Amino acid sequence: MQVTIYDDDTRLSTRELCHICNIPADMLIELVEYGILEPFGPTPAEWNFSQECIGRVQASMRLQHELEINLPAIALVLEMREQIRALRKQLALSGGHH
Repeated sequence: MQVTIYDDDTRLSTRELCHICNIPADMLIELVEYGILEPFGPTPAEWNFSQECIGRVQASMRLQHELEINLPAIALVLEMREQIRALRKQLALSGGHH
């Protein structure tokens, strides 16, 4: 069994991210088109992704499978989730309670 460890600076190609997340390239392109993923690079052939994208893809596929929601709704759910996390962090740093 081969294990690959990714650090914060690791960049993944389109092919690598698709392989890790077990999704076809056309699904990855759709995730980018809806703003769910933000690649580095101008074209799909040149895209690379931060390792954080693995979690976003997995969360997107889970939402799509479990709740049967479409990609625009998934983008909204993930954005709202990130805003809530940021607000909680801000509240914690200011000494407030949540």
